[in-house]
This record gives sequence, C-alpha cells and structure tokens, in this order.
Amino acid sequence: MSLPRLIATDLDGTLLDAEGALSPLTRRALRLVSEAGAVTS
Repeated sequence: MSLPRLIATDLDGTLLDAEGALSPLTRRALRLVSEAGAVTS
C-alpha cells in the first residue's frame, strides 16, 4: 500500500475549530503525515 504524498486541506470550518485554531488531534495528524513524508497544503 502506498502512502499519500500530498494532503490538501481547506479552512472552511472543517480543519479549524470555531475559534479558528487547530485542535490538538488535527495538529498531531498533520505532524504525523508530514513526518511520514507527505506534503501538506
């Protein structure tokens, strides 16, 4: 199984919480995929 090489996100309320911040879970997920070699944008 190949891993994703690009993780694309948007900021329409699905990535950020109501206060406009990343949740700890989202922050960790983005860090883990970045450490695995995926580009996040």
